[in-house]
Amino acid sequence: MDWPPLGERCFEGIQFDIYRRTVEVSKQVRFVQETASSADIVRVYPIFSKSTLVMTREYRHEVEKTVLRVASGTIEDGESPAAAAIRELKEELGFVAESVDALGVTVPTLKVRQKIHHFVVFDPDIGNQRLEPSERIQPWPVAVESLNDLAFSGEVVEDGIIIGLLLLERKLSGRIG
Repeated sequence: MDWPPLGERCFEGIQFDIYRRTVEVSKQVRFVQETASSADIVRVYPIFSKSTLVMTREYRHEVEKTVLRVASGTIEDGESPAAAAIRELKEELGFVAESVDALGVTVPTLKVRQKIHHFVVFDPDIGNQRLEPSERIQPWPVAVESLNDLAFSGEVVEDGIIIGLLLLERKLSGRIG
């Protein structure tokens, strides 16, 4: 996706910057648009024996509760999305992979300038987690046959992960390459 100019930065944060610009629709119609911008991220869906997806259960301070997620993280400067996926998989779950397969790229909302790169990896090697001090992440295996039900169960609260589960289900059923 090609993004239009951001405009003037009016807030610089740790996770997000906020930009403001005036958009001219016609000579009579103008409006101020605000856009949040954040680093692109990856989400990784590790599959074992074509039957088990290992998700994560982790406490998230944003909602002050434990939620079901997948290995996820920021793409560092100069890092490719695939390299970030391999790194996050190792850090959060301790799984080691030489390569990952792309599932797709999504955006959380058009008011947030960020791309989410979804990857699947089949049968990664098992190693040791390298969690950050603030992270409390547990591997959480789920049956691949339940992906569609899981996406609509309410157990997963982030829409980007729900979309990723549906992309994964389509790939595993052979409906996408």
